[in-house]
Amino acid sequence: METATKALNLGREWNNAQQQIQSVKKRSKRAGIAWIFSNGNGTHLSHGSATLESITTPLVAEAIALRSGLLSALELEHQKLKAFSDNLTLIRAINNDMQVKEIFGIVKDIQRISSVFVE
Repeated sequence: METATKALNLGREWNNAQQQIQSVKKRSKRAGIAWIFSNGNGTHLSHGSATLESITTPLVAEAIALRSGLLSALELEHQKLKAFSDNLTLIRAINNDMQVKEIFGIVKDIQRISSVFVE
């Protein structure tokens, strides 16, 4: 019985610590972003990442990540590019299917930069 009580207490302590960490992350408004470049065969060519401060929403982080990846592709002089995102709101905004106020400027940047890669 004593072992079970200790295990429960340790579990509660761990859970409380995790909640405190998440609380700090939410207050700090930090986001980690990353991008990967690979060729048509899936071979890794290069990658990049960054930590962003003062990010208000995951949508903003996703939009900045895409823009950062596009800028990196330009710097690396990639000729062709396919970009992927699982964020339907961002994709719709990029395709002009909807306007989202919080990412409007970032989307315009993405559209301008990505036009370089259009054949």
